[in-house]
Amino acid sequence: MKKNKAFVAMTTVLIVGVVIWLMLIAQALMHLNESLLTQSWRGFLAAESLARGCAQLAYRAISANSFYAGQNLSWGENSCIIEVSAEGDDYQIMVRAKSGDYYKKINTRANLASGNLTVNEWQELE
Repeated sequence: MKKNKAFVAMTTVLIVGVVIWLMLIAQALMHLNESLLTQSWRGFLAAESLARGCAQLAYRAISANSFYAGQNLSWGENSCIIEVSAEGDDYQIMVRAKSGDYYKKINTRANLASGNLTVNEWQELE
């Protein structure tokens, strides 16, 4: 009878220990996954902000110079390619931004009439 009680107690301790160990491993994996997702999200937001900023730069440049055709910008891990094509007062602007390992592309159309720039279309692509 004592052997059975000792066996049951030892088995219970072993099972509870394994369950606690598995719970700790699962918690650590969830934390690691959350950390990687947060880092990925930050990279995505950085590329998106960079692309939007470069599009705004293109709008200002077109407003100041109707012959603006785009430019390439880079600093550190960030880069931005702005391509502008014009047909009369209508402009098509394509922005490709890279921040680290993350990319964002924006296609937009604008019209410059009487010195006023009007954005007619804005399309964000991956």
